[in-house]
Amino acid sequence: MQTLYFLRTERTSKIPDYIQVRDSDFVLIAYFTVKNTKKGLEQLINYNFPEDFDKKIQEIPQGKLSKFQF
Repeated sequence: MQTLYFLRTERTSKIPDYIQVRDSDFVLIAYFTVKNTKKGLEQLINYNFPEDFDKKIQEIPQGKLSKFQF
């Protein structure tokens, strides 16, 4: 089973919301805007995400680290 951590960073007036994806060692493995969640997850080809996972990512509260296991 693989574990990934997702963190949604808070936007400002000029910078949009971003999602950080970190592995079990907390190494940053992906970084993308919330608008491009589906495309950002496509970068992570070694992981099998559920079909509606991009919608779950968009619902992550800002500033809270969320753990998902696959």
